[in-house]
Amino acid sequence: MSRFWSAGVAVLAAAALFVSLARPGTAQPPAAAPVTSGRYQMQVVGRESISTAFVLDTHTGQTWYRQTLHGVTGWTDMGSPKTHPEKH
Repeated sequence: MSRFWSAGVAVLAAAALFVSLARPGTAQPPAAAPVTSGRYQMQVVGRESISTAFVLDTHTGQTWYRQTLHGVTGWTDMGSPKTHPEKH
């Protein structure tokens, strides 16, 4: 019977030690909040004189682009995957 109690105390002591070591220390800063992306994502490719900017609406998939060429004005709508069904 004393073996049973000794084993039980040893298991409880090991569990208490594990729990106390698993927590972050007081000197350790709390974990940072996860980074989430915004609704609109932008990517620019090219050089200063000739570049293309893409904007993506992450909720709908709608995409627009604009080039920095002489005479090009406004944004061009590339559509959305929802408006262009997948071909099988």
